Amino acid sequence: MLMRVGTALGLMLSLAACLNIRERLAEQPVTRVTAQPVDQACDAPEQTDKRLSGAYLRQSDASGLTFVPVLVTGRENRNGLTEDVTIVDESQSEKVDDKRGTIAVGRRDAIAKARSGFGPVDTLPNVYDVTYSTRDATFRGPMVLGPGAFLDEIPNSGARLFSGRIAITLITQDDDGKQSERMSTGQFALQAGYGSARASLSASGFDGSLPFDVLQWTNLYLCGTRFVSSGQGIVTVQQDGGPALSPFKTDRAAPAFTALFESSLFAPEERLGPPASIGGIFVIQSDSGTLIGALLSDQPVPPVVIEEEDTDA
Repeated sequence: MLMRVGTALGLMLSLAACLNIRERLAEQPVTRVTAQPVDQACDAPEQTDKRLSGAYLRQSDASGLTFVPVLVTGRENRNGLTEDVTIVDESQSEKVDDKRGTIAVGRRDAIAKARSGFGPVDTLPNVYDVTYSTRDATFRGPMVLGPGAFLDEIPNSGARLFSGRIAITLITQDDDGKQSERMSTGQFALQAGYGSARASLSASGFDGSLPFDVLQWTNLYLCGTRFVSSGQGIVTVQQDGGPALSPFKTDRAAPAFTALFESSLFAPEERLGPPASIGGIFVIQSDSGTLIGALLSDQPVPPVVIEEEDTDA
């Protein structure tokens, strides 16, 4: 009998210790995230776990203007990233041919700096500029990260309009190979159709430094808890109310381009519930230039609870 009591007491103490560790971790900023390839199944089982979710648009300085989106995950937390963060890179197999500047498997010490204008630096979801180095190359780019929604929290019907801040950088090169960058911020609206499993993005309100003032992207696809490029979307830009044109169009022929979009639906603070916000990254690339972007919708403002004064005499 005493042995049973002692065993039960030991289990209770172990459980309490685990709970205390979880509570302490929940109060700390995020110190480690994991990078994964984007070809995750839309019904991947980890979407039923509490976790961080997001994407990182990574560029290697050894591979020119090649941008590669990767997924990012980690232990669920609503605090921000520490500036000194560890990236556990599982986005490429060790068996991949070791092409200089493209392999980044393993643990890497990175620097994460919160992007101004997207929210308090000590909260998630948020947008970061992340940089880290391997033996052969330095990787950098925007990362959007937040508490991931559960698969069961994604509605099966209806629609939701998300809106917020977007930052776009246009990268071009002249005939001599000299690179120039122009960055502008604006506002976006993303109409998420849960019944159709499709979404459309419209961004505008830029400061005039870009060669367009409206960017539109249709037919984004709902993949589990993410809206991603479907391969069947249409990307257009407009200037001064003119016609919708292909990006980088300079003459009658529209240049060929690739367009990749990766986003995550973020969970509300009160679980279970439909996604409260969305954030992501994208790249549109042609022979004439590259557009990269990061976006994050406005976060719901919790209601202010006002306690009534006791009027009893």
